[in-house]
Order: sequence, then structure tokens, then C-alpha cells
Amino acid sequence: MVFDTKQARKRIERMLPCTVRFVSIHQMMFGKVCRIWSHLGGQAKHDFIISLGDDIKLLDKGWKQDVEQRFVDMQYKNSKLPFGAACVAFNDVSFPGFPTFPVVHRFHLNTFKTLLPRHFVDQGGDPFLYNLYSRFNASSFCSSRLENTLGGDSDAKSIVSFSTSIVPS
Repeated sequence: MVFDTKQARKRIERMLPCTVRFVSIHQMMFGKVCRIWSHLGGQAKHDFIISLGDDIKLLDKGWKQDVEQRFVDMQYKNSKLPFGAACVAFNDVSFPGFPTFPVVHRFHLNTFKTLLPRHFVDQGGDPFLYNLYSRFNASSFCSSRLENTLGGDSDAKSIVSFSTSIVPS
């Protein structure tokens, strides 16, 4: 169940250092996290996209710059790929070594027309995105950490998608 309360919105706005736009999710999608992510990804208006639950704690300042730099580094390393053809995962202290909450670029949505294929309903989206780009040596963990306070055993109260425009230097 997705809880849309004034308190939850304020917590999300405090948590994220950017403009947050709330998008309604139809009840038919409740519990279908991957489908919700794809829906929200399609609503994103800028370049970098990550979907987070309201149970996520971002532990390090400068995480946006860290993610941006990983995209720039991968572009430099893989000059045959267009900028944005990459995936960056956080270091999740709750699930070390697992690519949770991957960041993708608008390139992904422009190329595939969706964040995740339709057969992803509730699980598997995170490793799918990371492994898709790893085949092109274009996946990386950033050094920034996050904590998934509820984890995979409980339902997150909401899913948030945000994006930010970043231009490589």
C-alpha cells in the first residue's frame, strides 16, 4: 500500500536535495514496484533518474556529485558509448555488494522507451539494469552509501522518482 500523507511528503522533501514532484500511482500498481519505477521513470523530466523508497537514508553528502563523476568516468573509459549509456549503483549498507537503487540516464529511456521491461513486476529491476550495462563495461558502484531501512522483507511506504539535469564537463 502506498501512503500519501502530508508527513510523508515533508519527509521526502527534506531527504532529497532537489525539487520533488509527486506523482499519483493507480491502485492497480500497488505492490508492483518495478512497474511503479517504470511509470515514474517515464514521468522524469531531466537527465539522471533514480527511484527511492521513503525508507531510504542517504548517508553521504555529495552523493549527486559522486554519481555524476562515475558517469563522466565511464564515458571517458568507454568513449565509443554515448554519454549516459551507463548505470551507477550506491553502496547499500543493508545489502553490501548488491546493486540497489541504480541511477540511469535519460539515454536509457530514450533508447528503450521504458525504465524496465514489462515482465519485471516486483523484483529484479535493480540487478537487471546494472547487469545490462555491465556487459558494455558501463556499470559502476559509486562510493556514496545509503541504507535501506525496511529492505526487501517489508513494503516501502512510497516510491519516489527524481531526476536532475547534469552536463558532463
